[in-house]
Amino acid sequence: MPETSRAARLYLWVPAAILGPLGVYVVVAETTLGGSHWRSADDWPSLLAPSVALLFPPVLYLLTLPRYLRSASLRNHVQASASPDPNPGPLPLVLSVALYLPLMILMAGDQPFRALPILAVPLFLALWIFCACANQCLRGERPELPAESRRFSRLLHRCLEMTSRVTPPPVLLLLGALLLAYSLLSDRDAFHLLDGQEMWITAQYGLGQDISAARIILSYLGPFVYGGSLVLAACAVVLLLVSRFSVARLRTSRAAKVLGLATIFLAICSISDLYFSWLAFLTNDRLPTLRWIFFLLFFLHWLVPLFLAVNARSGNPGAGRTQLAIRTAVVFYAPLLLFDLAMTSFFLGNAFFSCAFVGLHLLAWGHLQLAMLPQPLNP
Repeated sequence: MPETSRAARLYLWVPAAILGPLGVYVVVAETTLGGSHWRSADDWPSLLAPSVALLFPPVLYLLTLPRYLRSASLRNHVQASASPDPNPGPLPLVLSVALYLPLMILMAGDQPFRALPILAVPLFLALWIFCACANQCLRGERPELPAESRRFSRLLHRCLEMTSRVTPPPVLLLLGALLLAYSLLSDRDAFHLLDGQEMWITAQYGLGQDISAARIILSYLGPFVYGGSLVLAACAVVLLLVSRFSVARLRTSRAAKVLGLATIFLAICSISDLYFSWLAFLTNDRLPTLRWIFFLLFFLHWLVPLFLAVNARSGNPGAGRTQLAIRTAVVFYAPLLLFDLAMTSFFLGNAFFSCAFVGLHLLAWGHLQLAMLPQPLNP
């Protein structure tokens, strides 16, 4: 377990060492090259968004979220002693998510503090559900806080636990399937995207805007991810009906495991596509050379789950290694997903994109919760 824990931390140190300097460079370049342009009330979000995207992940990778991985690696030692549970509780996770709220509010409307659009409410709920799912996933098999925890932390934990009980894996799978179905029926362009008549948005305005290779890849990747999400959503509904919405049956179903792996793969593709396309779009006018760096990072982020899977199966196999690999993946992609969710409020006028993105990730969170449940005992 110590070797696995060191490897897990390495997966966080490396992107922190890459994204942090990139964020500093973007801030310095924007404020230096842009002159007084970025100080305008209408244009300062052009500096805020890339700064949040590049500077917040290193903060989360180095200061807050790794505490959950450290506590997971120490859990076996703590169970054998009288020491309190090293788990830091839900407060660092919730504070990490709260960092992205100002950007989400800003993207939700021109005057968000006067009249927040009602369509932004589902995105705020998605953030809270993410907190509940991540809290359950990162804490693992010991959901209760020690008695020494502060009152506010225990109250916050109870709220998250109550949310998890209201939204168990079957509910998340059903909600995700419904949102994806609504995205297909709410916009005629959805069918045009699937049959190739319309180009995927990130192929036009993201990484594919000035990189022909990226345009070709994303033109196929976007419809593939969306079409695959629709197929997996339909399969999830069938699986729910066959299992009669039973968590125990879903947990032992091989079909659910296969669907879960496919759904998580598509969710990772969606996270990476939107995150790096937003960065390329936001920095392209003044810093066009960065788009090739983002294009390279876009591919490298696909390899992380493969490395984690190989690392989890190396040495002595066991559920502890697998769960630590899942926790590491959750921590690794959490800052990217939070930025994507915050920027998704920019598309509130287009129900297709918001519902498609959130629906896919609700499916993924449902499958992640199933994967983190304790294994049933063999009779």
